[in-house]
Amino acid sequence: MKENVNPAARPPKTLSKEAATLWKHYAAELDNRQMLLQADTAALERLCVLEVQAAKLVSQIETEGVLYKDRDGDTRRNPALMALANLSQIVEGLKRSLALGGYYRHRIGEERKEEKPRSALMAMRHQPRTSYSPPNEDGGKKNAM
Repeated sequence: MKENVNPAARPPKTLSKEAATLWKHYAAELDNRQMLLQADTAALERLCVLEVQAAKLVSQIETEGVLYKDRDGDTRRNPALMALANLSQIVEGLKRSLALGGYYRHRIGEERKEEKPRSALMAMRHQPRTSYSPPNEDGGKKNAM
């Protein structure tokens, strides 16, 4: 009997071997949760390619070091650090949108879970804003008559 395979689970032929391996891992995770859609394949492809690039940047930083001497002899941060930071943000955003790596994905028909703030600062950000009324000239609140 032929197994019913989701066509979106097949990695694109344009992916490198490393990216295709990541694709298979992520596609299996999404398919097991019945969340692998053809519409998500472009984001999944980008995620896999960027994760391979991030791994190469990590290797480059490990080889060259976090700091290096420029041609003038000044110590500088490795530019690969900034590239890695930028890639990491994009990768995390893609994982969030695809519900990978522990991220919850909001789908039509699902109830939205109430997210609890991780810190006091985040709690302040989640509080409803109130209107501001400046104090009057004597420093007190305006008297209503």
